[in-house]
Amino acid sequence: DRACCSTTEIVALKVHTLGLETAGGDTHLDPATRAAASSLAAEIRGAGLHVGWLCFEAPEVPDSLAECGAAGALRSVQIGEGGSLIWKPRSGEPVLEDLLREHCAGCRVVFVERRKTPMTLRFLGDGRWRLSSAESTLELDGGQLAARLRRPRLLGT
Repeated sequence: DRACCSTTEIVALKVHTLGLETAGGDTHLDPATRAAASSLAAEIRGAGLHVGWLCFEAPEVPDSLAECGAAGALRSVQIGEGGSLIWKPRSGEPVLEDLLREHCAGCRVVFVERRKTPMTLRFLGDGRWRLSSAESTLELDGGQLAARLRRPRLLGT
């Protein structure tokens, strides 16, 4: 006997996208901000939530992967110790919603680097962050952010 959920019991979780910013508001992260964001991601992951990270920057593509893509491969994958690098040729501008669906399924939050987003997360120093939207702003630490990520709306009630 298998247990099954009805469609009314399935709850779709919202993926929160947060644009990362330095203290000066730059989306191009300096080493200190990137390190702090990496620590924040680890803290959120420690709270049991999955974290994705999108960086809108042209990657350094190994020749072997680029050659496969130029030859018409849909995807080319290089597997190394500790991780994989996937190269997928793309035509046109990247679309955030498509990237989230294709690469960040299962993530509760996705950090976005080098692109403005409606909601931003600005590093303030000493483990503190400013979460901002056009309507509201809140200063918090990693534990407080992890708790808010479990809610449908990060800011407001």
